[in-house]
Amino acid sequence: EKLEGLCAFPRFVVTGYEEIKKASEERGIQTVLNQQPELGISHSLKLGLEACKKQYPSIKGVLFTVCDQPNLSLATMLELPRLAINRPGKILVSAHEQRMGNPVLWDRMYFSELEQWTCRDRKTSGSMSACRNRRRGIKRYRPQDGFM
Repeated sequence: EKLEGLCAFPRFVVTGYEEIKKASEERGIQTVLNQQPELGISHSLKLGLEACKKQYPSIKGVLFTVCDQPNLSLATMLELPRLAINRPGKILVSAHEQRMGNPVLWDRMYFSELEQWTCRDRKTSGSMSACRNRRRGIKRYRPQDGFM
């Protein structure tokens, strides 16, 4: 339902469930069927990125999030693209109590790197840990902003 508030942006849902696919399409959200969810979150990320790039080849960045975050606000999801306008080439990571997590906005300069991920972690925190270790492109913001 929160994705409906992002209607000014292209929206894709990657899922392995037909009922989620149907509900998303009823809301006008494009869906990508993940027939191999056992490959982990990196596989879902790649499927979504591939679909997005195919339909919007000049897209400047992609916001990834997971669906099981009931406390995630639409305001947080809208804030990341707003911040990205003045921070090209950065990975913008939302945080709660100084802990990085979802959603994450990836600048297009990282797309080829995202496409190479083979991590089988089912949680994006594992993927973000790998990224944090490389430190490339992660910018820290004031704690009150809720973004790192």
